[in-house]
Amino acid sequence: MKVDIRKCARCDGDHDDLEFRPFDLPARKFTHWAPCPTNGEPVLMTAKGATLEEQVTTIIVGDLRRNGPMAQLIMATLMKETAEMIAKDLVTNGPIRHAMRNL
Repeated sequence: MKVDIRKCARCDGDHDDLEFRPFDLPARKFTHWAPCPTNGEPVLMTAKGATLEEQVTTIIVGDLRRNGPMAQLIMATLMKETAEMIAKDLVTNGPIRHAMRNL
């Protein structure tokens, strides 16, 4: 989310289109942050009225970045589905089995 900042809390300057990112695990009242373009220190922000979808997306993205339990479950599910698809293809003489014959 891009926000124009006036009198930045970190450098007292003005910044246009500062790109704020959600915290992986929002703490207290701050939900987003951006590096100050002048000195790199974090500029903190609270996004009011975030929809449930935005809140859930923030939590999921944070979990994926940390390779947390949701990320591990998603990967395990994808691996299982891929293995099942390959097994079915091999049994039914599908394109994967045909390609393997030509190796």
